Amino acid sequence: MICRTTWQLTVVYWKLTVIIFFANIGAACFAGSTLGVFGLAIKVLTGEVQTTFSQLLGTVGRVADRFVGTMDRESLFFAMIILALITVFFNIVFRFCAAAAGAYLNAAVYKDVWNRLFQQFMTMEYAQINRYKVGDLNRYVQDASGMSSWLRQLNKTLGDVLTFLVYGTLMLVLSWKMSVVAFVMLSVFSLLLNGLIKKIRVAAEALLPISIEVSVLNLEYLNALRLLRIFRREAEATRRMTSIIKKQVNGLRKRAILNSLIKPIMQTTGVSAVVIIIFVSYYWFGASDKTIWPRLLTFLFVLNRMNPLVSSINSRRADIHNAYPLLRRLNTMLRTDNKRYTKDGVIAIEQLNHRIEFNNISLRYLNNERYAVKNVSFRIPRGKMIAIVGESGGGKSSTADLLLRLYDPQFGKITVDGIDLRELRLSDWRNLIGVVSQDTFIFNASIRENIAFGKLDATESEIVHAARNAHAHDFISELSNGYDTIVGDRGYRLSGGQRQRIAIARAIIRSPEILLLDEATSSLDSHSEMLIHRAINEIRGDRTVLAIAHRLSTIRTADYILVMNKGEAVEQGTHEELLSKNGYYATMWRLQSTNEPVSMVKQNA
Repeated sequence: MICRTTWQLTVVYWKLTVIIFFANIGAACFAGSTLGVFGLAIKVLTGEVQTTFSQLLGTVGRVADRFVGTMDRESLFFAMIILALITVFFNIVFRFCAAAAGAYLNAAVYKDVWNRLFQQFMTMEYAQINRYKVGDLNRYVQDASGMSSWLRQLNKTLGDVLTFLVYGTLMLVLSWKMSVVAFVMLSVFSLLLNGLIKKIRVAAEALLPISIEVSVLNLEYLNALRLLRIFRREAEATRRMTSIIKKQVNGLRKRAILNSLIKPIMQTTGVSAVVIIIFVSYYWFGASDKTIWPRLLTFLFVLNRMNPLVSSINSRRADIHNAYPLLRRLNTMLRTDNKRYTKDGVIAIEQLNHRIEFNNISLRYLNNERYAVKNVSFRIPRGKMIAIVGESGGGKSSTADLLLRLYDPQFGKITVDGIDLRELRLSDWRNLIGVVSQDTFIFNASIRENIAFGKLDATESEIVHAARNAHAHDFISELSNGYDTIVGDRGYRLSGGQRQRIAIARAIIRSPEILLLDEATSSLDSHSEMLIHRAINEIRGDRTVLAIAHRLSTIRTADYILVMNKGEAVEQGTHEELLSKNGYYATMWRLQSTNEPVSMVKQNA
């Protein structure tokens, strides 16, 4: 899967890939040319070969002789040294081109992977993405750089392998017998390293879930600082974090020790290869063969340049295996064949003309045997206020989520003016709805930006008008920076009532046809609740309102009330009708009116 993703990215950025490939080839060839020219220069200096290029290089050399002419041994030696320096310059140029193209590729891949990840988060079914912890999703985004790092390692490994092949060819030209000895030794030690690299991969596999847990737990505790202090759980949080970080440090230490063994092993290999080749050359070729020593010197010089390449290649093998578990996890998230995505409809909708109908709707969440909503049917006529009430866990918010199409029902269907909600264009439908929830999310931005989130192109006058309608303008004006006040993470610089009024302004600035109030005032003080109810009543007009409430006094004026219990609609009617039935709703009403014990609700229900 990782190789397939790498290949897909290579195809997408094929121009950069081609540049990197040929730049590495050029760098490798010039690196080999440098050593080759040095080797020829030594042969010229020792008198092993004649002093003309034609005798050194054949046909190509005769062309060179026309420009160089006949030189003495020393002059030709220095000319070849200068030529070697020129090849060094071109080697540097090609390596720079490979590195620069690699940097562009890494940045492009990081952007591509990050975009694909975020696209997954935004398009996966809400039911599926909602199963992930926020810290876990955040870790995926952090790991997006892993793919670009993977390609960077592959790019460097490619350059090292090509240079290794060029050096190997040069060694074969110098002496195939000594080359055989060197390659056998390097192969034996590389095979021995395979066991170490496998251990590195196992260590990386074991470390990954611990590192993820550290990231997730750290984010959770940072978001729960207030709660931790209220309940005096700072020591418990510190103890748990210390314990998991200790495991992470032990894993990092083990992986670091395994990684650190690679270089000493390869250095030992290099020294051993030099010693063995000297002895073999001496006894194989004989001490009387004086021509062997310049070749041996050049061969050992090439081998000395090759050893770091072998060490680097094996180190990067370890790095690639270290990154493999992370990349496999990243690829699992990037896969599209094992995920469900929100299906958009094709029918445009500009307004609600008649009614919304829930027809025998049933919803069951993933891995949950109990239905959150079961066989629920009711109507929401245009311009009317419908309230859904019931105890916690009764299915009220799940019904609201169905209306927003955050979830689709397993059974039944929701129709809008007779059209299945799933057939409507989702962006059009949600543009008709303004939502105010109990758990209001406020961005760490200015009040102006938070209100304008409801309508991104809102003018200043529209923002102020929405704030006035939400009874928020007065308290905003009293702030030192007014609408430019930064409210802090999740709006902690504002009170609960102020946050709710900002949320109402954000909802109504888009002039929604349908207003969804999900426990919008359940946790507020009486004054804040009064202001918010006044704001809602003033903007209600002929809008269609679906109000979800636990506090029954807030919805007694609704046109119609749906009572839910354990996911089922147990009663329906107006406030007066439901009281006259003396059933579940009437029991709830008496409880909230007289503060009777909770057990009476269960007895009378």
